[in-house]
Amino acid sequence: YKDERKYNDSITAVVIDIMPNNNLVVMGTRSREISGDKQIIEVTGIVRPTDIAYDNTIQSEQIANFAIVLKNSGYAANFNRPGWFGNFLDIVWPF
Repeated sequence: YKDERKYNDSITAVVIDIMPNNNLVVMGTRSREISGDKQIIEVTGIVRPTDIAYDNTIQSEQIANFAIVLKNSGYAANFNRPGWFGNFLDIVWPF
């Protein structure tokens, strides 16, 4: 299963650890609520201090072990998960 989505956003991250080679382990969370739907975005990764731009930003392509987790709750969350019939079809017809 391959999920291709584009997501463009800015998230403030904090340094949670400094590695022996001086690379920074960062983590950031953003939460927003739109029309009763709550969305939480969590990002983590490892950043080289030399990759941080003059305005204290960095592109996700420059973050090693970059991970992003998107969690939805509320009305729209039910449409992001398959129901029992969708699960059944995944078993019988997985492609």
